[in-house]
Amino acid sequence: MTGLLRVGSTDGSLFCPVCASPAQDLLVLASHLVEEAEASDGGHVMWLNRNLTKHRKSIEEIERLLVSLLAEDRPSDEVVKR
Repeated sequence: MTGLLRVGSTDGSLFCPVCASPAQDLLVLASHLVEEAEASDGGHVMWLNRNLTKHRKSIEEIERLLVSLLAEDRPSDEVVKR
């Protein structure tokens, strides 16, 4: 599942799965995702809806969901069904 978040192989950096913006850790990535979604960026909103949650969440909640995503342990009712 780490490929979904585009973990860098050389230094372990994370990259946004939508725009490839670098993030130092999951909290920074969560903050980026929330900020872009609040700005109504369609790509970020769709990624959140399909991979983490279809509900508006805080940065801390998104970080927790990212941890769950990496552990492949997330509630199935949280995401949009395909």
